[in-house]
Parts: sequence; structure tokens; C-alpha cells
Amino acid sequence: IPSFVAAADAPLLYMPVKGGPEEAVRDWLGRLGRGGLIGDFVQKTLRQWKRQHGPHRSFTVLRHPLPRAYEGYCRVVLAGGNDLHRLMTKAYGLTLPRGAEVTPDQQHDGFLAFLRWLKIYLGGQTGQKIDPALASQAAVLQGFGQFQHPDLVLHEARLAEGLAFLAQDMGLTAPELRPVAAELPLPLAEIWSRDLEDAARDAYQRDMISFGFGRWRA
Repeated sequence: IPSFVAAADAPLLYMPVKGGPEEAVRDWLGRLGRGGLIGDFVQKTLRQWKRQHGPHRSFTVLRHPLPRAYEGYCRVVLAGGNDLHRLMTKAYGLTLPRGAEVTPDQQHDGFLAFLRWLKIYLGGQTGQKIDPALASQAAVLQGFGQFQHPDLVLHEARLAEGLAFLAQDMGLTAPELRPVAAELPLPLAEIWSRDLEDAARDAYQRDMISFGFGRWRA
């Protein structure tokens, strides 16, 4: 609940899935009205917001598992934001690149090793707490359900259309969606391979089946 974000003067509540297009959606939601955003909710304050706004909509946005895993790999593992890099290299003997200078082959091979390791990590076999940016999106939505489910689930690939529909449904004029590019060592398209597609599908099989994701690159 503390991660939920609402428009201050519009009846829309965004329930972010970590590793998705959070910055772009927050920016869009903040420009929807003139009051900016409200966050840091607890159950009491969220219920107050709901009562104050009457009829409202809640939504979340899903990202294809392959680019989501790649951004998580770059931001969480390679950046050293937690102990995952140490765990993967020391305990599991994986070779992962570090530093700004990385070749496409090194980035590809490191990411592939990470994806194959993810299957046991997400299966709870490492004994480590699952990082929200790497968790199954199906599991995240299941966690939302302990308080409430979003009533609309959008895919990032059709995000501009989905947000425009949402705003229109509530009688609002939708601002333009401004995508925010992630700062990554190399773009995913530069290191893409079928092996990466297959490994991502294997690691995130639940998400792929539950949400109807196809291949990121046909």
C-alpha cells in the first residue's frame, strides 16, 4: 500500500508493479489534474481517499518479462544495490560483468546466466528474500489482493492507448504519455537472442501464461 499513488484531484489510483514503467506512469498521473500526486498511503488514508473521490478506478501496468528482467538485472544485480551479485558470483559461481565498459557478448552471457539462475531464485530455492523488481508479476498482483485488486490491468506495449481509455472512462482529458528511457549499459535489442527469450519464458512461465505474453521479438 505505501507504494500506491493517486492523483490528488482525479479519481485514479496507480498500483505500481516494481520493474515496470513507474516513472512514466507517475508523470502521466501527475499531469492528469492540477493537484499533483498523493502517496505514502496506509490503509486508513487510502480508504479516506476513496471516500473523498467517490467512484474511482485503480490500475496497474505489466511489462514483458524479458525487458523487465533485463532492467532488474542491470539496476539491481550489476549496480550492486543488494547482495544478489555477491550471492550469484560467490555461492553459485556465475560470471557476471561489472563496470561501465562491457561488451555485448559479456552482457549477453551474464544476463543469460542470470535468467537461468532466476528460476531457482524465484522458486525459493536460494533462501533469499525475493527482490520486488524481480518477483513474478502474478505474485505481486496476488499480494495486492490482500487489500484490493486493481480493476484494470494494462500492458506496457499498449500503455498510451490504455491510459487514454482509462481517462476517457472517468470523463477526463488524458495528457500525452512521455516514455522514460532506462539508463542501461547496453540496450536489450543489442544483445537479444532466442536463448534469452527461452530463458526468460522458463523463469517467468507463470507470468507468460497468466498474462498472455508472446516473444518480445518475434
